Amino acid sequence: MNDLESRLSAALHTEADELSAAVDLPRAAVELESRLDRLERDRHRRTWVIGLAAVVAIALAVLVGVRLAAPHIDTEPVSPTTSYTSQGFVVPFTANVPDWAAGPTPPVTGDRRIVWQNDQCWTDCSPGQDAKLIVLAPQVAFGATESDRLVIPSAQGYLDHLTALQDAHLLTLSGVHPATFAGHEATVLDVVASSAVPGGLGCAGSGTVDTAEPSCWSFLPGTRVHLAVIRADTRPYYELGSVAPPLLVLLRADKGNPQLATYVADVDHLLATVQIPEPPAPTYRSNSTVMPFTLVLPPWATRVSPATAPSGRLVTWEVSCESAVASSAADCAHPSRIFGAMSPVGSGPDPVGSLPDKPGVTIVGEFSSQLVDRRSAQFATVVATHDVPAALGCDAAGSCPVLAAGTTTRVADIAEHGKPPLIVWESWTTGAPGTDGLAADFDAAVQSIRFGT
Repeated sequence: MNDLESRLSAALHTEADELSAAVDLPRAAVELESRLDRLERDRHRRTWVIGLAAVVAIALAVLVGVRLAAPHIDTEPVSPTTSYTSQGFVVPFTANVPDWAAGPTPPVTGDRRIVWQNDQCWTDCSPGQDAKLIVLAPQVAFGATESDRLVIPSAQGYLDHLTALQDAHLLTLSGVHPATFAGHEATVLDVVASSAVPGGLGCAGSGTVDTAEPSCWSFLPGTRVHLAVIRADTRPYYELGSVAPPLLVLLRADKGNPQLATYVADVDHLLATVQIPEPPAPTYRSNSTVMPFTLVLPPWATRVSPATAPSGRLVTWEVSCESAVASSAADCAHPSRIFGAMSPVGSGPDPVGSLPDKPGVTIVGEFSSQLVDRRSAQFATVVATHDVPAALGCDAAGSCPVLAAGTTTRVADIAEHGKPPLIVWESWTTGAPGTDGLAADFDAAVQSIRFGT
């Protein structure tokens, strides 16, 4: 190496040392690795964010698609509502009924139909002058003619009936979609009739198209029916074996009614509020072949053993005089509470109806009529000012319950076709503490009665 080369090599080494000292290569390498790690993490983070955003976008698209495709029932009512509890209807239920239906007149009720009318228009209705809210459990329905009488076996059977009417070009179905109300599957749809189909909507009874007293409802041209076909189990109430008619909740209104959209929204809200309780488990089952029935006893009677008469026609639950009731020995001359059921013999056809003719009996309020397990029943509340023997009939010769002096009695006379009636009653010391709710408990117990075959 010559002198020039030596000086050049030394200069290069010196410059390299200065550059190395200035740059600090180890620290630079660490810094570079750190930056590369951050870049890698950022790249992975961007990948996850992009992937997550894609998943969210797909989920939102599916949700929007389902939301658009699926029917949506707006549960907010357009109109004010009133809570309604059915009485004697074949399927017990509660619901919030729009005030335009509940307000003007009481509903027309029966064991298989409830009808609220917004006006008194039954036939030949002017445009915008007809709107009816109906709850119906149809046994039969009619096709194109009265000879086409169909026993409705199920909810699907009813939907098949509507499809057959559409196939016959008598009506058009639209907006058909599934729903669930009170835990029961249902189908909601709209029906517009192009021709009259008398009795086509369904009949509350065995099926007689009678315009004077309509138990059958028709599809009429110029009307729209907004309809929910609910698969409620009606067999415990109908007792028709495998035949389980559906529960229909519907609005039938003139298509020209300016309030139609409001009515439909209100009916959708009603459907969303429907509650159908399970039939209560009976707490007593009669073993008598004379009067086979089950019932849910008043709460106090569930703690008492029943006493059955030798005839098998009378059963009672009694609570003897209680300290909270008894203020003297005279107050214990009769049980403080008694609940009983009897199938009387040798009595007239209407034991309860004859109560006003008996001395010492005062009727409180008025007689009322209800349906108990599809049988007509007459209810009354009476006060006895002195002992009234055989006031409700006798289960055998010389065995006749007594309405005791100083007691109030709530009684129901339930008609049995071709048999003696079933008399059910509950008595308590008039004015005794804790007795204010006994009448309501009694009515609930009677409504729970189910007769055997």
